[in-house]
Amino acid sequence: MTVSYAIDYETIFKHAPVGMCISVDRVIQSCNDALASMFGWASVIAAVALSFVALAITLVYPYA
Repeated sequence: MTVSYAIDYETIFKHAPVGMCISVDRVIQSCNDALASMFGWASVIAAVALSFVALAITLVYPYA
């Protein structure tokens, strides 16, 4: 008897206590509420409304 559990990565991403984002070519495609709040937005919905998503990641994490 094998028991299989599906892992819901979207829920894990959304509710993670640490800020996370998904980026493609250094452009933020999605972020969770924890990351949004780190930059002063109450939620991902507010971040999207203020165009945080789709910003170049270099604006929030510059490199040398």
